[in-house]
Amino acid sequence: MSRKRLLALGAALLLAACGGADRADTDPTAIEVTGSGDEPAAQPTGTESGGTSAAEPSGTTTGSGGGGGDDDDQHDVEVSDQSGDGSSVVVDRVRVEAAGFVVIVDNAGRVVGNVAVEAGESTQLSIPTDISESGDFEALLYADDGDGRFDPATDLPVPDDDDDGDDDGDDDDDDSDDLESDDFDYELA
Repeated sequence: MSRKRLLALGAALLLAACGGADRADTDPTAIEVTGSGDEPAAQPTGTESGGTSAAEPSGTTTGSGGGGGDDDDQHDVEVSDQSGDGSSVVVDRVRVEAAGFVVIVDNAGRVVGNVAVEAGESTQLSIPTDISESGDFEALLYADDGDGRFDPATDLPVPDDDDDGDDDGDDDDDDSDDLESDDFDYELA
């Protein structure tokens, strides 16, 4: 290939990469959380009733944006199987585009713990929980409705970035696989 053709190809690729629209302008599933920015950070809640816990989440948070993952998902949550006394769950990694919540639910769908997360990536996030028996659990991402408190009636679950339909391949209408989540086993020690 001649040098002139290579330069033309490079210029065309550069222009194509720069010409895309902002995802928030074109994607109806993009999440935008608005607020004055002066509100204090949300505190974790430990029960479904929304009671505020005095416990602070622990973990490492990096600035907003991508942050070192293998994929281009704007939202992601990863949890490993674990054991403990039921008072907390450690989430390996969370990545969110806007502030929201990581919510832990049991196999029956009951909320057993949740914590607020800032936009960006967090690792080794400890979430206060009230787990009374071993079993299957799920960590879900929820978008904050702007009040800084988790409420399953008003805060909406975050759709899975990679979802392209019924991922589990079954014939039912279960859409839980369409949400950004990760299943894990918890063993009471």
